[in-house]
Amino acid sequence: MRETDPLTVLRAVRDATRACKRSGEARPLRALARAADLLPAPGRRLVTRAAARMAAFNLVVSNVPGPPQDLTLLGRRLTAMHPAVPFLHGHALSIGVLSYAGRLQAGIYADAEVLPDAVDVARDLEQALDALRLGHREQAPTPWRERARARRLDVQRAKR
Repeated sequence: MRETDPLTVLRAVRDATRACKRSGEARPLRALARAADLLPAPGRRLVTRAAARMAAFNLVVSNVPGPPQDLTLLGRRLTAMHPAVPFLHGHALSIGVLSYAGRLQAGIYADAEVLPDAVDVARDLEQALDALRLGHREQAPTPWRERARARRLDVQRAKR
């Protein structure tokens, strides 16, 4: 049976991720990354590229906590930050998630030859995040949630 409760799915993914981290499989790669941090930028890039070519993966997922408060650039409020997680030739997909001022921004990069249905992946990610957000209805609505909801409704109306 397929689990449909978004929070249960999230907890299962979190638990599986923690178990993988505890298993030690990534320990050599983590040690290499720590060693590379001691190198100047060109050396770090070489080590990173070499390690990525040796590792058996074609997907990168990265989450980064961003600033919790609004920022300004040249006197104007920055309304969003969109993460960009590059990938190497031959890799299929990278997903980056960045929090900023109480919101999550997600960015997806894909090699269209390797993953021609990347748009579907983006839609699935959006639906999963919406399901998590909507599953937490017991929280009192906050102004940013109301603004986000209004924006989504405006976009949906404009598409019709």
